[in-house]
Amino acid sequence: MWRRHGVHRHPLAVDDEIVAAQLCLTRHRRAYSVVPAMHPHYTDLAPGHALLRHLAQDLTTAGYEYLDLGGTVPGQHAYKDY
Repeated sequence: MWRRHGVHRHPLAVDDEIVAAQLCLTRHRRAYSVVPAMHPHYTDLAPGHALLRHLAQDLTTAGYEYLDLGGTVPGQHAYKDY
C-alpha cells in the first residue's frame, strides 16, 4: 500500500504483474474508493475481490474504520453477465 496526504494507492500483483489496483481518498478514519481497476486478462481470477479483501485488512490495520465503495447505478455491473 502506498499512502500520501490522504491518498492511498493499493495494487495487487501476480508474478510481478499488477492485476488490480484501487485508489482511495482518506479523511480522518474514513477511506473512499475513487478508482478501482482490473487487468482484463485476469478476470477469471476475480482480482477485484481479492484486492478488496487485502485493502480492507490493510486499512483496518492502519486505523481506518470505514470504507466507502461508492454508489452504483442500474446496469453498472452488466459486464458481469457475460
